[in-house]
Amino acid sequence: MTDYIKTELTKYNLPDAKIAELKSKYLKLKVKDLEDIDNYLACKSAHQEVRDLRISIEKKRKELKASSLDFGRAIDTEAKRLTVGVSEVEEHLEKQRRVVEDEKKRLLDEKERKEREEQERIKKEEEDRLEKIRQEQEAKATELREQQEKIDADKRAIEEEKETVRLEKEKIAQDKIDAEKAKKKAEQDEKDRLASEKKHAEEVEQAKKEATEKAIREEHERVEQEAKDKELARLKAKEEEIEAQKKASDKDKLLELARVIKAIPFPIVKSKASENILVKVHELLGQASKLLKGKEAS
Repeated sequence: MTDYIKTELTKYNLPDAKIAELKSKYLKLKVKDLEDIDNYLACKSAHQEVRDLRISIEKKRKELKASSLDFGRAIDTEAKRLTVGVSEVEEHLEKQRRVVEDEKKRLLDEKERKEREEQERIKKEEEDRLEKIRQEQEAKATELREQQEKIDADKRAIEEEKETVRLEKEKIAQDKIDAEKAKKKAEQDEKDRLASEKKHAEEVEQAKKEATEKAIREEHERVEQEAKDKELARLKAKEEEIEAQKKASDKDKLLELARVIKAIPFPIVKSKASENILVKVHELLGQASKLLKGKEAS
């Protein structure tokens, strides 16, 4: 049995002298750095050779072990012994390979890290640029809104002034008509008085004088009263308007602001760039209007 085992073990075809040769030949190989390509290639080729040798030992071990458990244990022991010797050389060569391969991996990782940092920097610059554009557009929208509010206020002031002038003209015209009527009536009264009270000239004359003075006084009083009433009515209307503005809800104020924004007129431009800017401004104003209309206020 022992002779059989010895005979079978010789089938590994790997004498100790061969392992000693591998150690002597390859354990002295070393890779200095990334630039040491010659030694790297030598280690890589040797590593593949020794690795193949180790794999062949394992395959032979499985093949020889199949016939007998005892024979298998003997084969395992011999394979382990041989593997230890070969693995020493293999591990050394793999370590030498890694001098180059690990450095290559480190350089690749460093390159990828720098690329990621550059992409993040570019992304941050783009975000800052877009934020600057947004702020400029918001400032322009605010300026346009303020200009429109001033235009609307000027229009209201002009309309109010026109209304005041119209009312004053109507009052002057009415006063003139009333005075004319009063004059005609006085003249007619005078004619009637002279015709019917001719015999009482002195009394009629006195009555006429008194009637004329009274008419003038009453007319003055009426004109003064109308002026006072008009001023009181104007002050009362102003007070009511101020009070109504105070009582108006935030929601109504926001809706009024949304209406003003919507009514902003847009100029007609020639360039495509200007047209794009107006489109963006229109979208922003539309968003602002929707926000104002949807805000809950008390």
